[in-house]
Order: sequence, then structure tokens, then C-alpha cells
Amino acid sequence: MPIVVVVSFLADVPAFFLPGASAVGVIALMVMHVVVAAAAVPIFHRVLPVHTLVAA
Repeated sequence: MPIVVVVSFLADVPAFFLPGASAVGVIALMVMHVVVAAAAVPIFHRVLPVHTLVAA
């Protein structure tokens, strides 16, 4: 799981304490982050030029 998704969970945790926020809504937001990452990471891997360093 990309580190960005984990960091996004940290931003979601305070939402539990907002007035009017429900646990179901906050958990849905967390699930949305996972779904978006599951779709975006393979696309980024295919489209973006990622180079690996080769030790010489």
C-alpha cells in the first residue's frame, strides 16, 4: 500500500471528532482513499516513466 494512502488516513482520523460527522461517513472516506489508490497506482505505474537505479 502506498505511503500516501496511509498518510491520507491520518488526515481522516480527526474527521471522527467533527460535529455532525458519522463513523460510517468517515469510514466511507477511508475506503474511498483505498479504492482510488487501487485504481491510480497501476495506472501511474504504466503511464509515468519510473526508472530503477542499477548499482554498478
